Amino acid sequence: RNDRNTVVTNAADLPDFRLDTPSGNPTSASSKQAGGSGNGHAMLSSGNALNSIDLHPSVGYSRSMVTATDDVEQCGYAFSTSALHNHAMKWSGSASSYTDLHGAISFDGSYCLGTHGGQQVGYGERPVYFTTYQNAFVWSGGVATNLHPPAGYGYSKALAVRNGQQVGYGSSLPYPYGET
Repeated sequence: RNDRNTVVTNAADLPDFRLDTPSGNPTSASSKQAGGSGNGHAMLSSGNALNSIDLHPSVGYSRSMVTATDDVEQCGYAFSTSALHNHAMKWSGSASSYTDLHGAISFDGSYCLGTHGGQQVGYGERPVYFTTYQNAFVWSGGVATNLHPPAGYGYSKALAVRNGQQVGYGSSLPYPYGET
């Protein structure tokens, strides 16, 4: 969606999401790396394993993963032991800072795939028999907005956010890129 809240259908109309340094050399979004450990915990690192921070919530979740960071916030997902589904999560550099974003949407599971400037993007999913429907979401201040296109698409995901603009895709095919 562009700044007029309309669906962008031409890739040429998408905003420039390159993350460049002042020198013009491509780099990661931040000096920090995010991901998961072998024990199923979300991790944040500032260059080496000795400086890694375990972001996994202390109770209520059995595994977690960070998918994105903007140096201030991290986002990803964690498996809720009470709901038995993954929930979109946001952190601010420590395990105790986690926020479960899922409560704001009415889907079985949710995932956060990008964060920038206080907004998070991702998707919610709802299994129906042999197909899992997915809707793109943006969270701002914990408030979820469903970005799913109005018609013609059964599936959508928001993949990244920068300066208040979201980028993602909509598809009439389940799992258009082979995800499961």
